Amino acid sequence: MALSILQFARNYTVYPEVPLQVSLPSPTTAKSLLALLVFGHRTNYGFNIGRESAETVAPVITDDKANTWTLLEYILNIAQDYGTSPPVISPDASGNFPSVYLYVAPSSGSLKSGGVTAWVTDAGLSNASVSPPIEYGRPVFDSGIRAVLLECAGTTGATGTQTAVDVSDSYIGVGTVVSGSTVLGYQLINPGSDNELVVEAGVLIDSSALGLGTGASYVTSASYPAGSSCWLVQQTLQGTKAKSAGFSNPIGYMGAAAAVALS
Repeated sequence: MALSILQFARNYTVYPEVPLQVSLPSPTTAKSLLALLVFGHRTNYGFNIGRESAETVAPVITDDKANTWTLLEYILNIAQDYGTSPPVISPDASGNFPSVYLYVAPSSGSLKSGGVTAWVTDAGLSNASVSPPIEYGRPVFDSGIRAVLLECAGTTGATGTQTAVDVSDSYIGVGTVVSGSTVLGYQLINPGSDNELVVEAGVLIDSSALGLGTGASYVTSASYPAGSSCWLVQQTLQGTKAKSAGFSNPIGYMGAAAAVALS
């Protein structure tokens, strides 16, 4: 079976006072790999530029199959520009700083009918946080979270091993980029073998004018829950070791891309 996204689910919350639940609609297969993209954004409620990244604590991911979730890549607090004298951070037009996180988990092989349910817990609601939200009783992503849960299945090998992230020694299997380029995230990663599935997430500040890369196919897209910035998820099944497609960004707005190659 060729590598593909068999199914996905998505959900959102505007102010995450309780964990956000995302449930796949159908049972998964034993050889699947689960990928979870979390798009969160926050105000700079602390007004402390030096602590902004430290205050943006990653969400905690759990599910009903006791899988271990690994945070592969993240991009924190995407901003329009940075000044140096004095230091200036410019959020999007809604006053928010978007972030994106990419997690993966192997399926357990003993999946119940009905699929998998995952929970995205804002770190401001748990004792894992060391940031001001736990002290002041508010979430890290005080303007909301959207999450997309993907089931990626299939194999390119004769042994039928479980779908896995390609982290071969010859290249970096996951990658991130932030730029204002008209082709956002192009050639961000280079798969180590033929026929790998590349999943890419693109974020654009203050616009939805983010298009598919050459050869990529659409998965899903939306705006951030309470903001002016948008995101797009695409996939490409590479026939050869072609690099990731990236996203069309014709207006050249500031954005970010995260990508992963699956084998």
